[in-house]
Amino acid sequence: MITKVDKADIPGRTCHYNNNVVREIQDFVDSGWDACEVNTAKYKNYRSANITYRNAIAILRAPVKAVVRSGRVFLVRNGN
Repeated sequence: MITKVDKADIPGRTCHYNNNVVREIQDFVDSGWDACEVNTAKYKNYRSANITYRNAIAILRAPVKAVVRSGRVFLVRNGN
């Protein structure tokens, strides 16, 4: 059985990391910076942080890419 609900009644993600990642990517896009470094301390390793950011960037379709250099994760603005 299904029940109709309004979109506004659907709760956000239960994992706050996902919300934080989306917020950080949006803050970077709004900042106008060409690049920034991601703090990976809360992740198991830099690879898991990189995957998390790449997935969020794809979902947001943000003009950004996540790159890894020397075990550090960076966000770089695409184009212009």
